[in-house]
Amino acid sequence: MVVTNLAARRMGVGARRERRREDQNGGGPMRAQTRDQAWASRRLRYTDGPGSSTLCTLGRADFAGDPASVSVARAWAHGLLSGYVADQVREDAVLLVSELVTNAVVHSDSGRRPGGLVTVFLATGNGVAHCEVIDDGSATSVPLVRTVSQECCSGRGLRMVDVMADAWGVHHDDEAGNAVWFRICGPIPEAASSPGQRWWGARDSNPEPTD
Repeated sequence: MVVTNLAARRMGVGARRERRREDQNGGGPMRAQTRDQAWASRRLRYTDGPGSSTLCTLGRADFAGDPASVSVARAWAHGLLSGYVADQVREDAVLLVSELVTNAVVHSDSGRRPGGLVTVFLATGNGVAHCEVIDDGSATSVPLVRTVSQECCSGRGLRMVDVMADAWGVHHDDEAGNAVWFRICGPIPEAASSPGQRWWGARDSNPEPTD
């Protein structure tokens, strides 16, 4: 994926516009609502490529832009996907959720300014685990796959997504922020549960992490 300098500048302008809007309107609740709307629109278009099917939203969660949120997001995703997808699909998806939330906290304004949020959506359909992670964007960087050395202990997030996911991509919205999504395909579990939406956001308290 090639991102031009012009595109990067536009993404930076969008991030600044979002910050101004939040200052004027109280921030978190408006941001959460905007991201809900962006997901609702995109979910209907995630029907091309490997594992294409109608996606049923399992849930969403807003996490503080803090390193401690990574383990909370991982536990939340693990619990939410259990019973809906095969065990290996769940484990791979949870690992990638962890990597993307880490990326958002480290590389975006979600982790650089007070009140930063990382929003995670999870969906499923016909054995597929589908995830979208939205952050507050950045005026200095955009999501891309980086070349890392064997000794490097960081910068592997999108590289892992590129290797492990059956499909993935990036979206940018001036109001909602940067979004990275991925899809992992697998067999339908024999005793798969019927998806029911579970929303967990800024309006509620975050779930506790588990070991």
